[in-house]
Amino acid sequence: MMRLARTPRTLLGSQMALVVPLALVACNSPTGKPTSPPLRPIADLETTASTRSVPDVDPNAAGWATPTSDPNETPGAGTLLIYTSVAGHVPYRSVTREGVVYRDTSSQDQEAARTASIQEEITASLERQNALEFESTEGAGLTAPDLAALEPVSRIAPLAPEADLRPAISLAAGAETIEDGRWGNHRSIAVVRHEVDINGDGKSDETRYFEQRSGMLLRTARDLDSDGKLDSWDTYDQAGILSRSRDRDGDGRIDLWEEFSRGRLSTRRVDQDGDGNADAVYRYEGVSLVEERHDSDRDGAIDLVVSYHNRVLVSAEEDRNRDGQTDTWTSYRLQGGTEVATRVDRDRNNDGSPDVRKTLATPRTGEPSEDLSPL
Repeated sequence: MMRLARTPRTLLGSQMALVVPLALVACNSPTGKPTSPPLRPIADLETTASTRSVPDVDPNAAGWATPTSDPNETPGAGTLLIYTSVAGHVPYRSVTREGVVYRDTSSQDQEAARTASIQEEITASLERQNALEFESTEGAGLTAPDLAALEPVSRIAPLAPEADLRPAISLAAGAETIEDGRWGNHRSIAVVRHEVDINGDGKSDETRYFEQRSGMLLRTARDLDSDGKLDSWDTYDQAGILSRSRDRDGDGRIDLWEEFSRGRLSTRRVDQDGDGNADAVYRYEGVSLVEERHDSDRDGAIDLVVSYHNRVLVSAEEDRNRDGQTDTWTSYRLQGGTEVATRVDRDRNNDGSPDVRKTLATPRTGEPSEDLSPL
């Protein structure tokens, strides 16, 4: 039996009948280890709770064991029962370098903690209710953008075209200097210019430019529809084609610009209304389309950005009120081989952050992610 030190004799006399049997039960469990009631961790207590070592326990007495990482495994668990019967309540305990330390809370502290927990639950419930109200009122008119109305474009980067130097009749040739900046060049270039007739009508169909020093093809300008006006321009370097521009409708204005990198298309810009300004831009990385940028109302400002990952549609950002700032975000997911809009977020107060949301489709839980892999 444990030795009690400095306990008042009158108190021990009045409670010995209760204390001793409890201590014996605690110290003689079937497992050979002392037992004690399950205790709440000390971290759960209010900061106002008092901290103190167990009173009337002599740590130098026989049978006292060094505390372990689990207080419930300490052989001094019988002491807890003695202290409980004397103090009238069960303390909470933890292990420190000084040994087992017990903390207790009053009924007022416990009631305060219970009240705080109830208040937290009420707050969370109100937040959930507000979210539902947003979906049922403000969110009712939110819809995904109509991406089907956009010009279709390949999500796999097309291969760069080879230089098209078809057999032709040479009409004229001569030396020329291309001034700095004329072709986007950073220095003047000495070239040899060739005028050629491809279709045999005696008129120049194409102009070819070769660098004088190396003989490398630098540029071609061609009349594709034989109407007597140039409508296609390609630039080259030693690796092949760098860029291409086209006047597709023959109005004298370029309406298509393409750039190439490492043998594939990297950027494609399109003027869809014939004003000479690009209103759709497609960007590729490696072999995959990663982004589309659109000026939907042709006012010269981008108002729709569509993003892809591994050539799968993942999001769309819009400026629906045309104030120059994104205010609507749509999320997409691939389900069963179909790209589905799952959620629309809207910024109503123009602070740059969404404040209303509408859920359009809920992904099926447990379903493996479907994705396309790069070629």
